[in-house]
Amino acid sequence: MERGRPALSSRLGLRSRSLIGGGPAAGRSCPVHRQGSTLGLINLGLRIDAKILPILEELAELTGLESVYVTRINWSDHQQEILAAANQEPTRLFIPEEVKLDYSDAVCRYVIEGGPPHTADVPVVFPYSDMARFLGFQSFVSVPIEIGDGNVYGTLCGASIRRVELSEPQMVEVHRRARQIGGMLSQTGDLSPRSKR
Repeated sequence: MERGRPALSSRLGLRSRSLIGGGPAAGRSCPVHRQGSTLGLINLGLRIDAKILPILEELAELTGLESVYVTRINWSDHQQEILAAANQEPTRLFIPEEVKLDYSDAVCRYVIEGGPPHTADVPVVFPYSDMARFLGFQSFVSVPIEIGDGNVYGTLCGASIRRVELSEPQMVEVHRRARQIGGMLSQTGDLSPRSKR
């Protein structure tokens, strides 16, 4: 940790139990739980959450990852925001929506900057990620969501505290879902100030 810098939980404004072990109780019939009501923070003028959430739920079931979520990156403010999340039940890992964090804390930053898009050994592959360590990630996948002329709007991510190896066909599906979500976002016309140069 950088000297003089607050702990990650303080920077997030969350306690660890909000993210780990804070999910719904096991044994309920619904396989995936979602916290939050809308994706209004996207400021698209459309409630596309009804379209995005089924994509995340399907991907969670397809990959076996405990949480699958979509983020938006505000490059000018150097922030990342979790816009939508599907959390499998029962699980010890729970990713809430509407959480903002400094982009430097984001696990997906390492992928965007050239790291592997998937690993089942997060502590070894991303040893300097405070976020991965804080959440107890063992497995992680992330692909960029592009809109317009290839601008990076955010990421499609999946994580688990268990070891989850993804096959090539599963990775193809992750990339396909990211393109699908990117196409949905592009159709809204919201291509600006958050896009990376």
